[in-house]
Order: sequence, then C-alpha cells, then structure tokens
Amino acid sequence: MKRFLILLALTGVARADEPEPLYSRTTAVAAVAGTWGAVSVYAYFAWFHNATRTTDPLFTLEGFGVNTYAGGADKMGHFWAGHMLSYVTTEALVHGGFRTLPSSIIAFGLSQLFGTVSEYKDSLHYQFEYGDIIANASGALFTVLLENIPTLDRLFDFRLEYWPSHEYWKLVKHGNIDGAQDYTGQSYMLATHLRAIPGLTDSPWTRWGRFADVVVGFETRNYAPLPADPSLIRRQVLYTGFAVDMQAVLEALFHDSVGRRIGHGVFEFVSVPDTTLRFLELGRSP
Repeated sequence: MKRFLILLALTGVARADEPEPLYSRTTAVAAVAGTWGAVSVYAYFAWFHNATRTTDPLFTLEGFGVNTYAGGADKMGHFWAGHMLSYVTTEALVHGGFRTLPSSIIAFGLSQLFGTVSEYKDSLHYQFEYGDIIANASGALFTVLLENIPTLDRLFDFRLEYWPSHEYWKLVKHGNIDGAQDYTGQSYMLATHLRAIPGLTDSPWTRWGRFADVVVGFETRNYAPLPADPSLIRRQVLYTGFAVDMQAVLEALFHDSVGRRIGHGVFEFVSVPDTTLRFLELGRSP
C-alpha cells in the first residue's frame, strides 16, 4: 500500500485540482462520524440484534463457489459497500477542505476497521469469511484509485441495481430490515462510460453513446433469501450489455445545481431497474 501511494505521487497521476471547500473541517469530521455511526447502528439491528451466539469463531473462505450460501453475490455486496462508503467518506472530507489523497486513505482505513470488526462480530454468530475482508478492501482501494486519478473516475462506475425480491417482501412483513442480504433482488455491474472515451461519441452515428454505458454484470438468483418453492433453481449469472448513463441524462436535462450534483453522486453507485439491455448471458447452477 505504501509503495502504491509513493508511486501515485512520483508519477504525477494523483489528483491535482482540489475543489473549493463547502463547509468547515469540523463539519466534515462530524459528517464522517455521523455516517459511520448510522452504518454501525444499521449493522447492529440488521445482523446482530437477535442473533444466536456460537461458542467459538468459525473461519471460512468461500469466494464465488456455486454451492455457497449467496453464490458470490455477497462478495459483490462487500466490494460495493466498501467502495461506496469510502467514496462518501472521502468526498465529505474533501469538501470540508482536506486534500483528496490523505482523505481517501483515511476513508480506506475507516472502511477496513468497520469491515474487520463487523466480520469478527459475524464470526461469533455465523462465520468469519476471509473473502468478505478481501472484497471490502478491494472496493475501498477501487475508491482510492478513482478519487485520485480523474481519468479513471470519468471512465468507470461500479453500480448496484436493486428491486426487492418476492421472498424478501415476506420477510419485511415480519420486521426484517436486512435488505443488504436480499441477493435475489440485486445485480452488480462495472460500467464504462462511452462518452469518456475520446472521440468515440463525436460522430452523428455514435452520439447516442453519450447516454450509454457498456456494462459487465453479475447476479445470483434463489440463493438468499431461500425461496419457499423448493423447485426454484439457484443460478449464478454473468452478463454484458448496454445501460443508460443516468449521470449524462442529468447533465443534459438540468443546469448545474446542488440537486444535480447529488444525483450525479447517487448514480455513480445505483443503476435504475430495467435500464440495462443485455446481449450476452452466461449462467451456471449447482
């Protein structure tokens, strides 16, 4: 990690332009503390509040095995959460007057502290999954890269498309707030903005590409929550396709404003359901 940071500084690819502060450093620190406090409260009530305690920690390494409990979608969730929370933390600090590189490193550290403590707590009730730690760190490191290399930030997003599954709606009626583990309703995608590729969308024939992303996605179905119908087959799906670039849509429809900037940030991590056209899918089942 230290060598990576030195390389960023020496090569000059690290972000040089710092935005004007929108509020004080004290406000920035308070915002970060409030964010992680809220996430901790959610984690407690969603995962640990009524969980049964085991006698010893259980350590595992599942990865993306087809017979694992979520089929690997949980790893995508940890990557996305590590990326998103690190981004929110970094941006809160940067807009309070802190520099981007140290802010992104602080965000990385906070996300790893939270992820490691949560995983240890998880081991006392369920299991300590090394793959979750790796996914958390990978997502946060992805944020460090995007925040400090604007070219990459303009080119890539990692987004979640989510619509609550039928099985999860049943759980909600009984007070379950753990939508993070509704993997049947989730789809994760790495998006490449066509408009960020120099010259690609300048032609009259390719201008439509300004509002389109090429995506590679992954999802699982019927792993978790467990379906009531035992005949439903669990399935892992890898796909490619085109998705609507909602950030470009906002820029085309609205003048620069606080609302548009907030929307721009949201759509860096969220994909609107049914806005992806798939043209290739590969799937497998246990």
